[in-house]
Order: sequence, then C-alpha cells, then structure tokens
Amino acid sequence: MKKILGVLTIVVLLVSVCFYFFPKQPKNIFDEIYQETEKTYRSNNILRH
Repeated sequence: MKKILGVLTIVVLLVSVCFYFFPKQPKNIFDEIYQETEKTYRSNNILRH
C-alpha cells in the first residue's frame, strides 16, 4: 500500500510541475526539470559527504 501511495505522490508531483511550467515556458520544461533535478542531486551529494 505504501508503495502505491509513493508512486501516486511522485506522479501527482510530476503532473503539477508540468502544469506549473507549461504556461510559462513550454519549450524549456525538460531543461528546467533537468536543472532542478541536477541541483537537488548536487545538494544531496554535498549533504551526504
């Protein structure tokens, strides 16, 4: 049950992010998401080490 909830949460987050970015900049949405994930990945690495 927790797995299903986790997957649902991720899907809802992705959809809301898409709806948030599409009106502003439809062309750069994937670039924006990539930059955001890269930022969080880097900050997570800094926190771990």
